[in-house]
Amino acid sequence: MAERKPTQFWRADSGFRHDKETTVADVIRHETEFLGNDIWFRPEILPELERIPARRCAWVTKQKEDARRYGIPRPFIAFNYKIVAEDGQGGYLIVI
Repeated sequence: MAERKPTQFWRADSGFRHDKETTVADVIRHETEFLGNDIWFRPEILPELERIPARRCAWVTKQKEDARRYGIPRPFIAFNYKIVAEDGQGGYLIVI
């Protein structure tokens, strides 16, 4: 279920952009298979994430300091979002 109230997260823009065809499931596979990152996600939701374009997701943090390791943190307000993955270091992959 998506969170309805607006929530302030933090995000540091890495400058990385996905191809038009990339899905949220592709983002998770990239993190785990290509980068070797150990992230938490529920594998049973991957089929659903295959239908969602990556442009509708963002890696965010709840704490400004956690975002600082990726660049200059900026506030990021999300509405109607769902957390679909966590990196164990304060990072959350949300679908908007």
